Amino acid sequence: EAVIAASAPPAVAGGPRQRRWQPTQRAAAGMRVKGLDFAGARINFVQIGLGTNSTFIQNCAGASHEWDRSIDWLLDVASERRPHAVKGVAVEPVAEHVDTLREPVGWLPGVELVQAAVGERDAWGAEIRVFGPGARDALLRRVSPLKRESLQRDLEYILNMSCVGTTHPQLPKLCWNIAEEYGLRVDVESRQADVWTWSSLSRSCNFRGCEVLLVDTEGYDAQILRSLIRHCRWDPEAWPWLIQFETMGHCDKLEGQGTEWAIIAALEAEGYRLVNYSYHNTHLVLDAALRTEPQLESWVSSWKCRACHRRWALPYISVSDGVYCKRCRCSSPGWRYGGSDRDQHRQGYSWGYEGWRRWSDYG
Repeated sequence: EAVIAASAPPAVAGGPRQRRWQPTQRAAAGMRVKGLDFAGARINFVQIGLGTNSTFIQNCAGASHEWDRSIDWLLDVASERRPHAVKGVAVEPVAEHVDTLREPVGWLPGVELVQAAVGERDAWGAEIRVFGPGARDALLRRVSPLKRESLQRDLEYILNMSCVGTTHPQLPKLCWNIAEEYGLRVDVESRQADVWTWSSLSRSCNFRGCEVLLVDTEGYDAQILRSLIRHCRWDPEAWPWLIQFETMGHCDKLEGQGTEWAIIAALEAEGYRLVNYSYHNTHLVLDAALRTEPQLESWVSSWKCRACHRRWALPYISVSDGVYCKRCRCSSPGWRYGGSDRDQHRQGYSWGYEGWRRWSDYG
């Protein structure tokens, strides 16, 4: 996953104070696979955090089995999705994940692939902790064929837990479970990655905003979105039309309880409207674009409550058994502290006190 650094690189002891790092032309060219220049245009998508997840690149030019319905649904907002014409940027700091996408991105002349992390501050050579595909394959060879499929599923989570400057909050527990069940030790490798702010990313690729922004960075989403906010306050024409980011509590574990709801509130203060909140992904749309872009309006109108079938009853909430408006879900029996009905809890939709309180008080 693309992630961000907690701090800039330290100054050399006894040396002069370091200036804020900016990517040089040579460094930027080395991190961008193609070196595209979008000439200051708004592009169709930006995806930060690729890992082994579904990507816009795979949907537009990958094999048929790589096509993903949720990505296609987000592309409904974009004004262009044809492979020869779509424009976008995909960002990922782990070299193996970038290499996997080099072939399909070659069929997309208007899509740039960037090997870097995105964060609140630019940094050169920040430490990144990675569990790569090579390490996964080595562990799979050490178990019997009967156990390989289940072990591969477990290791797939760890492949997407790369972090800059820290360890993923869930990693120790996952490693312990694998050691107990398979007798294997999972070793995380230390590497280096360069970190760009949103301003550095847009300046390097020379784009001015995007129609769809997808962020999935295992706990660093809020920090990336704060970088976006700072940039767009300086350039109000660069606000994305639609933002999807992960809200599984990872940001709260790294930065403190309430972080994810705080970034939702910060985006709303900048002119966004909350469309849907869930314990998986949350969606916000730019109000100004909602009034001028028919495809964005159509996308929002596709949401409806499972119980009352109302459209435009924003914001909705997504749980294990469907999408609900606030009125229907809050009045549902069993929707109490923690979203505690057994089906929701079993399927990983336990909201906890913070999620329930914020949702109940919303609006």
